[in-house]
Amino acid sequence: MTTQTLQPATQTVDPSAVSTIAISGKSGLVGSDLAQSLSLTDKRILNVTRDTNARSINDVMWRPNSGVVNPGRLEGTDAFVHLAGENIVTGRWNDTKKRRFRSSRVIGTKVIASTLARMERNLRFWFVPRRLVFTATEG
Repeated sequence: MTTQTLQPATQTVDPSAVSTIAISGKSGLVGSDLAQSLSLTDKRILNVTRDTNARSINDVMWRPNSGVVNPGRLEGTDAFVHLAGENIVTGRWNDTKKRRFRSSRVIGTKVIASTLARMERNLRFWFVPRRLVFTATEG
């Protein structure tokens, strides 16, 4: 097994070269829409989930707070979209919520990044949003 450091993308990725896409946070606001759109393509979608009841062949279990994800289940993945973290829609945005929001993303990203860096085959694409921006409109 090789160990490498994940670096920012320096070139574009040919979509036809991507056949398997793993998504963490697939049940969330953005992830559910992304998964729905990708389900209309010929891509295989892996659901990186904390749901212990998930039993699909495309489900990959992980425990971000324990640092556990099965790299063997991600082997052969071409792209990873990391959206998992504390729910941004529910609850008041007080200091505790903000700390949980940030912590969940930092810990989860570290777990995923270290797992992906240990994989035999390099990813073609890795996406972690730096921030999500929402605009409210009246009407």
